[in-house]
Amino acid sequence: MSDLTFQFESVRAVIAEPNWPDLIREHFEESAQHAGAVQIDPDYQRYIACNDIGTFRCWTARHEGRLVGYLGLWVETHPHFRRTLRACDDLYMLAPEFRRGFNGYNMFRSCFASLKASGVKMIMIHSQHSLDLSKLMERLGLTPAETLWSGML
Repeated sequence: MSDLTFQFESVRAVIAEPNWPDLIREHFEESAQHAGAVQIDPDYQRYIACNDIGTFRCWTARHEGRLVGYLGLWVETHPHFRRTLRACDDLYMLAPEFRRGFNGYNMFRSCFASLKASGVKMIMIHSQHSLDLSKLMERLGLTPAETLWSGML
């Protein structure tokens, strides 16, 4: 069950997958910090528009052609670093039945290699305290940078 393939795909292709609604629902049920206060309601047209101009990219994991994971990234310069192309995660998920061995590591590592080849110099990945991925991030060569605080107003 570890024969996964990875690649960038268009947002249009990903959200057209028959199992996309189940994956995104499962993702938010597992990770949404304020699930009772806010409803999942993705602005797919905005994601598509950003994907079309290259500022949003979707890395996918597939098993026998079936979508089993994804890593959505905002890829752009920042006003503080206008000459440095960077990627910052929006969301990522790997179906639970594939979270073993090196599948998660390979999903991120292969994505990072592809980003680097396209000129990205900096990567930022959020890791929720409730789903601690510190060991994985450290294995990928990342270091803790800051803490993100969240609350409802």
